[in-house]
Amino acid sequence: MSVAQIGDVIGGRYQLTGLLGEGGMGAVFEAKQVNLDREVAIKLMHVQFSRDEGVLARFRNEATAAGRIGSKHICDILDLGRSPLGPYIVMEMLQGSDFAEFIVKRGGRVEPGVVVMIVSQALIGLAAAHQKGIVHRDLKPENIFLHEPEPGRL
Repeated sequence: MSVAQIGDVIGGRYQLTGLLGEGGMGAVFEAKQVNLDREVAIKLMHVQFSRDEGVLARFRNEATAAGRIGSKHICDILDLGRSPLGPYIVMEMLQGSDFAEFIVKRGGRVEPGVVVMIVSQALIGLAAAHQKGIVHRDLKPENIFLHEPEPGRL
């Protein structure tokens, strides 16, 4: 196998149910953890990058570092593994959109109070990461996810 498709099973227990986004190194899928009947997100690295030990080490480090932060302001890492489709990170499934999409939906204008609230929450997550010795290195609106556990509640 070389390219992940909807319906594929990763690690023997995560069935891909939808594509959430793609990047140069891989893709993020919506999936069902079959044994627990739970929705999760899976970051799946393209298999060709898994042959590069440096890239693979950074991928593993990202997962283990994020997994030890333990903050409600950071996406929870649930599992890490390798499959014939490539290495993967299993994360909690969040509802909502990233900050960049939020800005675009508002025509590029967001009320200052809303921006302060969002940035304050992001800084709490960054502080939790820093307390564990982790530096984000790629903070941008696309990497700030606005979790909406209930419609209209960020």
